[in-house]
Amino acid sequence: MLSTALTILFYLAAILIVRRRCEPPSQSLTLGILPMVWISLLSLAGLFETLVGLPATVTLAIIAITVVALAGREFRSGEGGFPRPADWVSVICLTGFAVVAVGIAAYAHRLEPWGGIDSMYTWQLRARFLFDANGPWTNGFSNDLALLHPDYPPMFSWALSALWSLEGAEKSIAAACLFFPIFPAWVLLMAGWWKTQNPGSDFRLTIPLVCSVVLPIAVRMNAGLMLDLVLAYAIAASVAWFDWGRQQVSRTSFATAAFIAGWAALVKNEGILWLLVFMATTLWIGTRQNSQIRMKMTSSGFLKAFAIGGSAPLLCLLIFKVTLAPPSDLVDPVRAAQISAVIQPEIAILPTSLLIRVDQLFEGFRHQLTVSYFFENIVMNWRDWGISLWMLPVLTVWGFAGRRRKVSGLFVAILLQAVGYYVIYLMTPYYPYWHLSTSMNRLVLHLLPAWIGVVGFATVKLEQSASQSSTTASRWQAIASRGAACYLVGMTIFMVWEAGQMPVGAAADPDVTLLEQIEFPETAEASFVRPNIDASAFYNAQFIAVPTVLLADRRAEVLLAHFPTEPELLAYCAANGWDLQKNIGGFGWARNVGGQGLLQPGRGLFGNPP
Repeated sequence: MLSTALTILFYLAAILIVRRRCEPPSQSLTLGILPMVWISLLSLAGLFETLVGLPATVTLAIIAITVVALAGREFRSGEGGFPRPADWVSVICLTGFAVVAVGIAAYAHRLEPWGGIDSMYTWQLRARFLFDANGPWTNGFSNDLALLHPDYPPMFSWALSALWSLEGAEKSIAAACLFFPIFPAWVLLMAGWWKTQNPGSDFRLTIPLVCSVVLPIAVRMNAGLMLDLVLAYAIAASVAWFDWGRQQVSRTSFATAAFIAGWAALVKNEGILWLLVFMATTLWIGTRQNSQIRMKMTSSGFLKAFAIGGSAPLLCLLIFKVTLAPPSDLVDPVRAAQISAVIQPEIAILPTSLLIRVDQLFEGFRHQLTVSYFFENIVMNWRDWGISLWMLPVLTVWGFAGRRRKVSGLFVAILLQAVGYYVIYLMTPYYPYWHLSTSMNRLVLHLLPAWIGVVGFATVKLEQSASQSSTTASRWQAIASRGAACYLVGMTIFMVWEAGQMPVGAAADPDVTLLEQIEFPETAEASFVRPNIDASAFYNAQFIAVPTVLLADRRAEVLLAHFPTEPELLAYCAANGWDLQKNIGGFGWARNVGGQGLLQPGRGLFGNPP
């Protein structure tokens, strides 16, 4: 439980530092990005341990001492910071919602400790490679893991390996320590964004805030420890901090926004696209002739702030992509196609280069119909989104048609991100129907909170104007306040009911001690066979086989096999040139004694490449 204790210590000390150091207008925004700071520090600890051998416990001890020391210092701060008495109704509702969200995540964690399949077999699997001292940690970035996205940035994997080092074992609670604080921080971030854009308005007038955080699908992703939730949080945070920086013309805020955009690129590959469109759009906003930023800050000062904030994450990303990352399946899907032909033929990966698929971009009318079909299904799926997607066009029309302030220019960045996703869907090497059915709702989640904040927070302003009577203004404020609170309470109750319908427990719970029981040797790679092998069985075997990389389509010197019964295992080895060494029932390992190719029972014979 050391990881839990250290996490709680960090957040308590950090909250105290923010409370004493930050001015009231930016306190909620700053509290909202504390998980980014914590995860970044943990990933550095894991990185130092992997590359230079500095124990993560030493780095984490230094971090803990520093944070506690800073928390103990006295800083001058402005008055206020906690909500005014009139705000307590909404604060209690939002706090209750955050508590319920974390409670649902804790409930799912008991049934499915490692999260869902997407988290187990991507960033947590990579963390096992980084943490295991018996094999080369670079195996976690092997192209033979092409279907498990070894090209994704390993920031979360290194952070998790650092907490495991602190615990001295691979404990699933460490993954929860990384994830569970994110959802409450998201609520604080959106609340702070609203307040910075509407400093004179009642905090209870937060219908856009409610719509953007009350997403049952986001709660499920939090429970499943999915990085898509983190990316949505990072995209919204980068936009919120840029809007705050533009309002204050603050270099610190601009640098923070650039750092968060770079941090998003270290979460998933989709974050790289966001970094590009965010930087391009913000540089256009900040350096054009009629920009309000240029009236108070020179272009060089603006660019310097962005360079200071974004250089560190961008440098880490470039080093990883150049030195460790294998080719992305979007650019070079050949290896992914070879593996999927064995374990997941239904996804039908096209082993063609990106240039060929770009040539066919405008010929994929069938693909475009598929995109439209799934988007229509998502819009109508109120169980996932509540009324958030329905509120989006309302807020957009309201923002552009009846605005008293300009909509943030970052609306362009969000549109460019959406267009980028659409183009990638048209060029994807995967079977379009399968790809869309497994990912489109997550991509919508990436952009939805930032979109609502951009068009809603900066334009929806229900304060009394000169042409309104005080009675009318008060009536609308009361209606909006009560409506937001009732909707929040209702959706919180709905989430509790929905938790009972969540598919928790569906993912496998791999027994990582199985290989020790059969005395599996330390080897860089091994073939894996199983009757009628599928993706779930293969990924589960790979999870427990770390640091060995498993091969489903070619013969290695060592075989790991899983058959229903021992006689079937013995017969397979005898017929295919394998010398069985040790087994427990139908699960065992063997050495190659001169056979040719790799026979997958029920799939066929796959030969070794020349």
